[in-house]
Amino acid sequence: MIEGTVLNYRNNNGQIKGDDNKIYAFNRKSLGGGDAAQATPGRRVRFQPDGDRARDVILLAQTVAAEAP
Repeated sequence: MIEGTVLNYRNNNGQIKGDDNKIYAFNRKSLGGGDAAQATPGRRVRFQPDGDRARDVILLAQTVAAEAP
């Protein structure tokens, strides 16, 4: 698993910028029991990369300033 930052989340779909500087797409189903309302820009997450998708997204407590993609 790697960590990253939520760039955006709207209409049950969003993007994460991984700490590896790649952009990953995710959706509500990817959130492992987390509250989708908490998937705000700048929210730190841990996830399993799967190609250009993020799986098993876990919301972390930390929030940072998000960069635009």
